[in-house]
Amino acid sequence: RRLVLLSLAAVTVSLFGLGLSFYLARVWSEPVVKVIGDDCQAQPGAMVWSGETEYCYDCTQLPGCGFCGGHCVAGDENGPFDLNLCPPAGLGGADAEHDKNQIKWVYKACANPAGDLPVFF
Repeated sequence: RRLVLLSLAAVTVSLFGLGLSFYLARVWSEPVVKVIGDDCQAQPGAMVWSGETEYCYDCTQLPGCGFCGGHCVAGDENGPFDLNLCPPAGLGGADAEHDKNQIKWVYKACANPAGDLPVFF
C-alpha cells in the first residue's frame, strides 16, 4: 500500500514537472512584437491559454506561420512569403534590400532555454 501511494505521488510530481517544462518553453521563447496576417493571429480552440499569439512558441505552432525578428508572419520551411515583413537579424527595422541569408527565420520550433528540463521528469 505504501509503495502504491509513493508511486502515485512520484507520477504526479513527474506530470506536473513535464507540464511546467512545456509552459516554461512557451513563456521563455522570444515574445511576438507584431503579428502579420489573419492566419497567424490566434490558435483556434485553445483550451489552456487565451489562444492569442504572444510568443515564438505560439507562432510556430500555427500551420503556415513562422517567426522572424519579433514578427509572426506567414511562411513555410523555406522562409517567409514576403521578405519585407521580417527585419534583418540584429536590426530593429525592416529593410527592403536584405535577402534570406540575413533573416533568422524560425519555423516549427523555437529555441528552448529549458530544453533539458523535461529529462529530469
